[in-house]
Amino acid sequence: MEVHIKDLELNADKVFLTHKERVIRFILIGLISAAFNFLLIYVFIDLFRMNSTLLKNISNFIALILSILFAFFLHRAWTWRDCVFEKGYKLLKQLILFYSSNTLAIVIRTVSFAFFDYFFKLNYILNVAIGIGIASLLNYVVYDRAIFKR
Repeated sequence: MEVHIKDLELNADKVFLTHKERVIRFILIGLISAAFNFLLIYVFIDLFRMNSTLLKNISNFIALILSILFAFFLHRAWTWRDCVFEKGYKLLKQLILFYSSNTLAIVIRTVSFAFFDYFFKLNYILNVAIGIGIASLLNYVVYDRAIFKR
């Protein structure tokens, strides 16, 4: 592994987090992102009256995509703050990798939302919470190992 002076300078003022600190931050950012997701889906379904089965599923997908973007920047700034802050093309590449790593979570959350809404008429807030819980377990490992490398 090569170490470049530039990399050392970029990380010189950064305090490296313990695994426990990172997990706690991951959970807190997850809760904040979940609250943002709940707010968005509430606005779409209750305020904008997007409450047909199709529109609820579209609302869920849009809220999910926006909350993942929100989570990316929060995780980048706080949970994995000890990583090199990418800029320009490298930032775009990191963001694409972040969304790519969330593909399975997006599929799980989209399918589970449609399933619970269609077959059980589950309240959309509880439905989103179930999807978030399932996807969160998967996301931490992927973020830590593939996205925000130290």
